[in-house]
Amino acid sequence: MQNQNDSWLPYSFIFQDAYCFTLIDMNTIKRELLKSDVSESLK
Repeated sequence: MQNQNDSWLPYSFIFQDAYCFTLIDMNTIKRELLKSDVSESLK
């Protein structure tokens, strides 16, 4: 049973990293969209 859990660990870490990375990407994209929206309305 212990071995099964050990083999699972790396996968959960990879998923966690991918999840955090996706969140960061979404925030960056939102910020870029907001910036372009603001610059469009300023024109």
